[in-house]
Amino acid sequence: MKKCINCNKVFSEDVHFCNECGALLTDVSVCRNCGKAIENESALFCSGCGAEIGGDTEVTKSNIKDAVHTSVEKLKENEFVKSVKNDIQNSQSVSMIKDKVKDATDSVKNKATGIPYYKKRKIGIFAGVFAAVVVLLLLVTSIHTCDECDKTYLGKKHTVTFWGETENLCKDCYDDFYRW
Repeated sequence: MKKCINCNKVFSEDVHFCNECGALLTDVSVCRNCGKAIENESALFCSGCGAEIGGDTEVTKSNIKDAVHTSVEKLKENEFVKSVKNDIQNSQSVSMIKDKVKDATDSVKNKATGIPYYKKRKIGIFAGVFAAVVVLLLLVTSIHTCDECDKTYLGKKHTVTFWGETENLCKDCYDDFYRW
């Protein structure tokens, strides 16, 4: 990144002169964690994310790749993500959706026997993308948070109205509510 010595605006590497005052731009270090320009060269911590600024503050592809890899690994180990993945794998509605998508694609394939290959491929790609969007929308609309226990769950939303107040509950809280 580059910075104007007169007005302190920050620019990308391909710009050589400030568009405000016309001054020659100088190279500036950036935080390796968040990419924000380090304005004070004697700073020990980034003003954008609070990360410690070491000797090597340049953003490199390997730093970004490592950060992404670490974030993905943390996400894979997250209990909520594991729970949703398990629910999706064991869900009857998801398997029913998969069957419907398979039936629909088979139907499209059967109807498309007289269509040239390049058009079949476009139709197949479109059908696949459409099916993926439909599945994602169904999953997103099936994720709820219980008002009672604050647990996030995948499935049917159970609504309880008590003394004029409505709450959305998970299956466990819903069962507990009607059990006593």
